[in-house]
Amino acid sequence: MASAAARGPDIERGICRSGDSEFETDLVYQFKFKKEGAALNESLTIDEIKVFLEVVNAGSITGASKNLFISQPSISQHIKNIEEKLNFKLFDRSKSEGLILTEKGFKVYQALIPLINTFDETMEALFIMGDSNELQLKIGASKIIGEYMMPEVISDFFKEKAYSNFCVEIQNTSETIEKILDERVAFGLIETPFCHSSLSTETFYADEMKFICSSKNELASKKEISLEELKDVPFIFREIGSGTRKMIEEEFAKYDFTPKIHLSFSSNEAIKRAVANDLGVSILSEFATRNEEKAKTIVSLKIKNLNFKREFYISRKKGKFFSEQENEIIEFLKEWAKSHLNDLNG
Repeated sequence: MASAAARGPDIERGICRSGDSEFETDLVYQFKFKKEGAALNESLTIDEIKVFLEVVNAGSITGASKNLFISQPSISQHIKNIEEKLNFKLFDRSKSEGLILTEKGFKVYQALIPLINTFDETMEALFIMGDSNELQLKIGASKIIGEYMMPEVISDFFKEKAYSNFCVEIQNTSETIEKILDERVAFGLIETPFCHSSLSTETFYADEMKFICSSKNELASKKEISLEELKDVPFIFREIGSGTRKMIEEEFAKYDFTPKIHLSFSSNEAIKRAVANDLGVSILSEFATRNEEKAKTIVSLKIKNLNFKREFYISRKKGKFFSEQENEIIEFLKEWAKSHLNDLNG
């Protein structure tokens, strides 16, 4: 079998090259294989290509049959058809080891992966163009952004735009990143920068974090406190994996301060209620604490020398097709953020 270091395909002007062979694409995504100047009249169909790729990925005809819900004889016939059209074997058959991809089969596999991905992306784009207003726009958001910022953003967006089919999937930052990479959401809004070769990330908002305690807590009468005063104070944090928690821990680490974590919740609302009941202190976004501060159930204080400001980020998967509606909400979000910051600073 060819090694993983075998040269991958190049795609240029509709030609996908692998080694000394070429795949030539046409508009309906059928593929003609050329070898040493002898072109084959028959083309590989999309179904044949997908079956071949699934057999390789599953490692067996049985596995591909289960994954594709196609009978094993049909899978075998597809593979046989491809081998007859290309005039060489894709697999060696072994009773002990099952199917073994040949060197040429490996090159074909390498060449077809980017082409079938392009086909799938094109079909998705055509579907979006044909019926975009009926599609639900899925946005991933970490919890502060999803629970407190996005309802305001979407409310203002609805006042200006006709499009209204949104789904905001709220989870912590690490889970949001997973959904962006898997394309389960169109894009994500996260609270901490995340470096990944497949992601494009840009800032869109500067958020201020606030130290909060119950109005019944002895600290509530102060306007400013030191880290020394907090060394034995119980803290209530978000769960591990939360962008908020990561940012707070990094800021405390600059001063060699380790907070005494008494409780952790995956919900910002639960944290605020716990703080209001004087179970501990916490640090949350100004977006999350407005109502409770107005109701005077919690108060916010400054910690000497500490800066709990951070940025919010728009994260997208590189190379992903974005519909008109997706681009529109991203641009609206940026403008909304600028306007909101101006209001706060004004």
